[in-house]
Amino acid sequence: MSVIVDIADAVVAELNDHSFSKSFTATREYLPTHDLQTLTGLKVVAIPSETSIANESRSNTRDEHRIEIGVVAKLDAVDAETIDGYVALCEEIADYLKRRTLTDYENARPIGVEIEPVFDALTLDTHRVFLSVVSITYRVLN
Repeated sequence: MSVIVDIADAVVAELNDHSFSKSFTATREYLPTHDLQTLTGLKVVAIPSETSIANESRSNTRDEHRIEIGVVAKLDAVDAETIDGYVALCEEIADYLKRRTLTDYENARPIGVEIEPVFDALTLDTHRVFLSVVSITYRVLN
């Protein structure tokens, strides 16, 4: 398999082996096409997103792989307390992974994390769905 897919699978395994404030089972997908009208509960999806390769020296490269983790939840109530809980979950995911060596891919080291958007206001307003993306970049030295 490819390196970025292996890293994405390792991220899914790490997420599924940890207890967060909200319960979920993470999956890896390429096209997370959940129908927002029929969505139920909380979905957490890891998506292999981007790879960049740069020469470090004559014999080594610096490979960086970005994994995007979508956090999507159908909400019964659109209020600050409910949304705060999902924003906190995204921060928990980021905090958990940002310094963690992946058990299933120990050669990858996290070098940066972003949460963007913190929430998608249009999706929240139109569909009563919380949507956020936690992006983590891993470096693999070769």
